[in-house]
Amino acid sequence: FVTTSAGDAGMFADRLHDAGITVFHVVGTLADAKKAVDAGVDGLVVEGVEGGGFKNRFGASSMVLLPLIADHVDVPIVAAGGICDARSMAAAMVLGAEGVQMGTRLLACADSPVHANFKQAVLDADDNGTVLLPLGGRRMMRVIRTEAAQRLDAEGTPGVEALARVQ
Repeated sequence: FVTTSAGDAGMFADRLHDAGITVFHVVGTLADAKKAVDAGVDGLVVEGVEGGGFKNRFGASSMVLLPLIADHVDVPIVAAGGICDARSMAAAMVLGAEGVQMGTRLLACADSPVHANFKQAVLDADDNGTVLLPLGGRRMMRVIRTEAAQRLDAEGTPGVEALARVQ
């Protein structure tokens, strides 16, 4: 099983299928979902802007994307982005997902090799605990709201180089 993202879903799909591997592609728009299905992927990971990491600045929430994409494709869907507990998982299933993917939420589990300070920052984050930082063009990155992240957000479009400076 391989998950691909951030590019042409068809670039590796045939080679992976030839090796007997199931391929799901991460999408954040209906257009990307249709393209990925046309490229022959076996399923989709539908991720809204609530998810951590790289995002499309014009993206929609998971609760908008899931039913929209489910109505237009005939492949299994895994929901991602903002799924953090049983209720959000149940909502995703009702809206068309066959499963869910959790990332940030699992950073805080006991088995995660992430530093304890980062785990605590995830646990301490409230509904305003993240910020979308512009990376230029349509690219954004959702990060935990820290003093450094707030400073970059206030500066406007920091770009990837500015993010690397605060690491």
